[in-house]
Amino acid sequence: MALEEKVWKAKDNAQILNDLLSEYKPFIQKAVYETCQRYVEWGRDEELSIGLLAFEEAIKRFDPNRGNFLSLARRTIRSRVIDYLRKEKTPFHTDIDDVKEQVVDQSVTNLIAEEITELQEELAKYDISFHDLPTISPVKRKLREELKQAAKVMATTPILINHFLQKEQLPVSALVKKTGISHKKVERNRTYLITLSMIWYLDLPLLQDYIK
Repeated sequence: MALEEKVWKAKDNAQILNDLLSEYKPFIQKAVYETCQRYVEWGRDEELSIGLLAFEEAIKRFDPNRGNFLSLARRTIRSRVIDYLRKEKTPFHTDIDDVKEQVVDQSVTNLIAEEITELQEELAKYDISFHDLPTISPVKRKLREELKQAAKVMATTPILINHFLQKEQLPVSALVKKTGISHKKVERNRTYLITLSMIWYLDLPLLQDYIK
């Protein structure tokens, strides 16, 4: 049975879920190690427990139409571990805290770079570059917020996102009806809307924070 098929079945099968969690402990450990940049050991380091929960979260969130499962799992693990490290910083600043902060900052930088690469590969299909985002972003904040909400709706509504992916055309009329945004705003901001939609569709948490 292929991995993606196992993952899909694990959503509703506790035995398959537990088997996957056990089988992929080395993968989880490696992802946590790469994030923490130090050796981590089961039963000793809380970061591994966070990684295990993140792997299970990735199983629940996995959509076979959205790409490779292990990429999603690795990204989810690193994101959750980074969140944990940030929260665990002590209020008294020590040399150890300095090291931890540097690790977190570097891990975030690496993860953002990975998300941008994944997004760029998707946007290239539509001759769009992520690096154009600052120049195509609307000046008015209210309009940006409207478009962000419309993009999120499009990315999370199956009939809308499937229309776009299959036909490579924005479902303008359906999106206008669903969100209430004007036809003119959608037409004038197609590239911006597509870029934001892909950030939500690909489930890129750090870039989602960036556009908030």
